[in-house]
Amino acid sequence: MGLSDGLLNPTKKAMVIEDCCNMIEVQLASKSGMSGIALKTAFAALKGVKPGYIPYVVEQILPQCFTALDPMWSEGMEKGDPIGYLSANRSHTADALLGVTDARVKNAKR
Repeated sequence: MGLSDGLLNPTKKAMVIEDCCNMIEVQLASKSGMSGIALKTAFAALKGVKPGYIPYVVEQILPQCFTALDPMWSEGMEKGDPIGYLSANRSHTADALLGVTDARVKNAKR
């Protein structure tokens, strides 16, 4: 079973979206300095103006992210620990995810 297959289960999908949103919140909270203040302010404003937007965006991008991670997930499954494999290869994992976001930005109309 590929990583993407997990998104077919609505309960699992909702849990992943919630976990991703929580991770974003934690990462933002850890930022400091002027850039941290700017990020936190922009994020708070976005959440205030468009409630539910962050979970919506996470839900939209998850399929592409999981597809990008599927080959690594499969390698990890073969080794018996897919989560550990993604973690041990975090640079490659990050590159795969950044490839997804970079492509979305490149293809954005605005």
